[in-house]
Amino acid sequence: MSEATTEGAPVEAQNPTAATETTAPDVWGGLEGDAKAYHEQHQFKDVASLIDHARGLEAKTDPFAGLEGELKEYRDKKGFKDPASLLDSYRHLEKRLGVPDDMLLKIPGEGATEKEVAEYRAKLGVPETVEKYSLGEGMSADDAMFKGFAEIAHEHNVSDTAFQAMQGKLDEFRQQAVAAQEQAFVDGLDEFQAAHPRQAQAVSRALKVAGVSEGEVHRAMHGDVQAFYGALAKITDRMGEATQGIEDGDGGVTTEPSQMSRERAAKEIARLRTDEAFQKQYRSKDRKTREPAIQRMNRLYAIKNGEVLE
Repeated sequence: MSEATTEGAPVEAQNPTAATETTAPDVWGGLEGDAKAYHEQHQFKDVASLIDHARGLEAKTDPFAGLEGELKEYRDKKGFKDPASLLDSYRHLEKRLGVPDDMLLKIPGEGATEKEVAEYRAKLGVPETVEKYSLGEGMSADDAMFKGFAEIAHEHNVSDTAFQAMQGKLDEFRQQAVAAQEQAFVDGLDEFQAAHPRQAQAVSRALKVAGVSEGEVHRAMHGDVQAFYGALAKITDRMGEATQGIEDGDGGVTTEPSQMSRERAAKEIARLRTDEAFQKQYRSKDRKTREPAIQRMNRLYAIKNGEVLE
């Protein structure tokens, strides 16, 4: 009786192989304590359901879980773990910029109102008008150069502080230019005196006789037109009759004995001896007429003989 039953059950129902094929393994059989209690609370059917549950918890705890696209890529690239790390990054960025948003300067664009432009200039320290720029050292409010610079500065939003600094530098350049010009004048005079000592002495005597001061010479040499022509006028007045002059060794013309060397005095004496107009004056019977001619000839002879004229 191969099909007999044991304790009333079919033989095949107690086949171990058949039981293995129909019953799923229990993956939670080894759980104990809190882990077992957690499983019983959530009734995980399998490992897949546990993973889904874990993902859900992660989404709830990750503040960046909802990011997509470029934002997600940026977060992944920078590695922000939480909002604190994001805020710290922003704080460093603000420090690098130097100022917070409320202190950033907005440059007025096209169509900006007068108020916006005025506020922008005020933050830069630009005066309201050209006339309100401060005067720098060596500048005058009536100076055309100052006005011109102020107009350009205002047009390009230069602050008053920067404009004063520019004026200071300009005055420094002015002083350097004057000093260089002064030095060039002194060097040139020294070179001339070294190369032409006799002519230099003659020039000095001529200026002294004509009443031209060193100050006038200095101003004339530095571009003072009034001083230049004033000195020339004094020299011309002192020379008297320029048509009676003779050429000096440097191509100049002089008739003033005090400006002549001994050689030139001798030449002048020889010229006057053949000058009919001078001889007529020199030999005139009228004392007042001949006296200037006689004095002139005496002075020439004194120079020719090496005497010093007072």
